[in-house]
Amino acid sequence: KIALASASKNGPFLLERMGLTHFFDAIADPAAVAHSKPAPDIFLAAAEGVGADIRCCIGIEDAAAGVAAIKAAGALPIG
Repeated sequence: KIALASASKNGPFLLERMGLTHFFDAIADPAAVAHSKPAPDIFLAAAEGVGADIRCCIGIEDAAAGVAAIKAAGALPIG
């Protein structure tokens, strides 16, 4: 399963424009979580969206705050 856990509210729009939406099983809505990165909320929402235990997830991130958020969520970060 693949989920998008972006802090950007443009994530779904960008995926659609690039023709990539069909590759994702869930898109976590940053407007629906209480705290943004480095809090783990968005990654926990993404795991929930695909029905996965966060401890069995890998998060791919390009920023230190995101890596910290993945670690805080309990997933394995790649960044």
